[in-house]
Amino acid sequence: MKAHISNQYMKSIYSALATDCISPILMHKSINQIKLSCGENVLIGKLNESKASKDLIELLPLSIKLTDLFGVKKYSLLPEYLSESGQQMHQFEVGDIAYWSPGPGIVIFYRQYKAMVDSGLYKVGRIESGIQLLRFEQFSALQIELI
Repeated sequence: MKAHISNQYMKSIYSALATDCISPILMHKSINQIKLSCGENVLIGKLNESKASKDLIELLPLSIKLTDLFGVKKYSLLPEYLSESGQQMHQFEVGDIAYWSPGPGIVIFYRQYKAMVDSGLYKVGRIESGIQLLRFEQFSALQIELI
Protein backbone atom coordinates (compact mmCIF):
# COMPACT_ATOMS: atom_id res chain seq x y z
CA MET A 1 0.00 0.00 0.00
CA LYS A 2 1.49 3.33 -1.06
CA ALA A 3 1.21 6.40 1.09
CA HIS A 4 -0.40 9.30 -0.71
CA ILE A 5 0.76 12.80 0.07
CA SER A 6 -1.33 15.53 -1.45
CA ASN A 7 0.14 18.49 -3.28
CA GLN A 8 -1.63 20.79 -0.85
CA TYR A 9 0.08 19.09 2.10
CA MET A 10 3.50 19.43 0.47
CA LYS A 11 2.82 23.10 -0.32
CA SER A 12 1.90 23.80 3.30
CA ILE A 13 5.12 22.17 4.58
CA TYR A 14 7.21 24.07 2.04
CA SER A 15 5.47 27.30 2.95
CA ALA A 16 6.10 26.77 6.66
CA LEU A 17 9.78 26.07 6.05
CA ALA A 18 10.15 29.00 3.69
CA THR A 19 8.64 31.39 6.23
CA ASP A 20 10.74 30.03 9.10
CA CYS A 21 7.72 28.82 11.05
CA ILE A 22 9.23 25.40 11.70
CA SER A 23 12.99 25.77 11.33
CA PRO A 24 13.67 27.94 14.43
CA ILE A 25 11.88 25.39 16.60
CA LEU A 26 13.80 22.48 15.11
CA MET A 27 17.12 24.31 15.18
CA HIS A 28 16.73 25.96 18.61
CA LYS A 29 19.06 23.53 20.38
CA SER A 30 21.95 24.04 17.96
CA ILE A 31 21.62 27.82 17.69
CA ASN A 32 23.44 28.38 20.98
CA GLN A 33 26.10 25.66 20.66
CA ILE A 34 29.61 26.87 20.02
CA LYS A 35 32.93 25.32 19.10
CA LEU A 36 36.08 26.82 20.56
CA SER A 37 39.18 25.55 18.79
CA CYS A 38 42.93 25.96 18.97
CA GLY A 39 44.54 23.88 16.24
CA GLU A 40 43.45 20.27 16.73
CA ASN A 41 42.09 20.94 20.23
CA VAL A 42 38.34 21.54 20.47
CA LEU A 43 36.06 22.63 23.29
CA ILE A 44 32.29 22.52 22.97
CA GLY A 45 30.13 25.04 24.79
CA LYS A 46 26.60 26.29 24.99
CA LEU A 47 25.54 29.90 25.32
CA ASN A 48 22.56 30.87 27.44
CA GLU A 49 19.58 32.99 26.39
CA SER A 50 20.85 36.30 27.80
CA LYS A 51 21.05 39.49 25.76
CA ALA A 52 24.85 39.47 26.15
CA SER A 53 24.97 35.94 24.68
CA LYS A 54 22.88 37.04 21.73
CA ASP A 55 25.23 39.99 21.21
CA LEU A 56 28.21 37.61 21.34
CA ILE A 57 26.60 35.36 18.71
CA GLU A 58 26.44 38.40 16.41
CA LEU A 59 30.26 38.66 16.61
CA LEU A 60 30.86 35.02 15.61
CA PRO A 61 32.99 33.62 14.09
CA LEU A 62 35.60 35.28 16.25
CA SER A 63 39.36 34.83 16.64
CA ILE A 64 40.74 35.88 20.01
CA LYS A 65 44.06 35.84 21.89
CA LEU A 66 43.79 34.41 25.40
CA THR A 67 45.69 35.57 28.47
CA ASP A 68 45.94 33.32 31.50
CA LEU A 69 44.93 35.04 34.74
CA PHE A 70 46.10 33.57 38.06
CA GLY A 71 45.99 29.97 36.81
CA VAL A 72 42.20 30.10 37.16
CA LYS A 73 40.74 31.70 34.04
CA LYS A 74 41.50 32.69 30.47
CA TYR A 75 40.63 36.20 29.32
CA SER A 76 40.43 38.01 26.01
CA LEU A 77 39.30 41.41 24.86
CA LEU A 78 36.25 41.52 22.60
CA PRO A 79 35.99 43.87 19.61
CA GLU A 80 32.70 45.36 20.90
CA TYR A 81 30.77 45.89 24.12
CA LEU A 82 27.89 43.50 24.80
CA SER A 83 24.65 44.09 26.69
CA GLU A 84 24.89 44.34 30.47
CA SER A 85 21.31 43.31 31.12
CA GLY A 86 20.80 40.39 33.46
CA GLN A 87 22.16 39.39 36.82
CA GLN A 88 25.84 39.81 37.59
CA MET A 89 27.83 36.76 38.69
CA HIS A 90 28.97 36.52 42.31
CA GLN A 91 30.37 32.98 42.10
CA PHE A 92 31.56 30.77 39.28
CA GLU A 93 31.98 27.11 38.46
CA VAL A 94 34.68 25.52 36.34
CA GLY A 95 33.49 25.76 32.74
CA ASP A 96 31.54 29.01 33.08
CA ILE A 97 31.87 31.49 30.23
CA ALA A 98 31.35 35.11 31.27
CA TYR A 99 31.26 38.56 29.72
CA TRP A 100 33.34 41.14 31.62
CA SER A 101 31.74 44.49 30.84
CA PRO A 102 34.63 46.86 31.78
CA GLY A 103 36.91 45.16 29.22
CA PRO A 104 34.94 44.46 27.19
CA GLY A 105 36.11 40.90 27.43
CA ILE A 106 35.28 37.24 27.62
CA VAL A 107 36.37 35.06 30.54
CA ILE A 108 36.47 31.25 30.71
CA PHE A 109 36.95 29.73 34.17
CA TYR A 110 38.97 26.50 34.04
CA ARG A 111 40.06 25.97 37.67
CA GLN A 112 38.11 26.47 40.91
CA TYR A 113 39.11 29.35 43.16
CA LYS A 114 37.50 30.40 46.45
CA ALA A 115 37.60 34.19 46.02
CA MET A 116 34.68 36.28 44.85
CA VAL A 117 34.52 37.08 41.15
CA ASP A 118 35.20 40.54 39.76
CA SER A 119 32.30 42.94 39.46
CA GLY A 120 30.90 43.43 35.99
CA LEU A 121 30.80 39.71 35.11
CA TYR A 122 27.71 38.29 33.38
CA LYS A 123 27.39 34.58 32.70
CA VAL A 124 26.86 33.94 28.98
CA GLY A 125 27.39 30.20 28.77
CA ARG A 126 29.23 27.09 29.78
CA ILE A 127 31.91 24.79 28.36
CA GLU A 128 30.37 21.32 28.07
CA SER A 129 33.48 19.39 27.03
CA GLY A 130 37.22 19.92 26.79
CA ILE A 131 37.65 22.42 29.65
CA GLN A 132 40.81 20.62 30.85
CA LEU A 133 42.58 21.77 27.65
CA LEU A 134 42.62 25.37 28.92
CA ARG A 135 45.08 24.40 31.65
CA PHE A 136 47.86 24.20 29.05
CA GLU A 137 49.81 27.37 28.33
CA GLN A 138 49.91 26.80 24.55
CA PHE A 139 46.15 27.34 24.50
CA SER A 140 46.55 31.04 23.75
CA ALA A 141 44.65 31.61 20.50
CA LEU A 142 41.05 30.59 20.06
CA GLN A 143 38.57 30.46 17.20
CA ILE A 144 34.93 30.62 18.37
CA GLU A 145 32.10 29.70 16.02
CA LEU A 146 28.52 28.46 16.05
CA ILE A 147 27.92 24.79 15.32
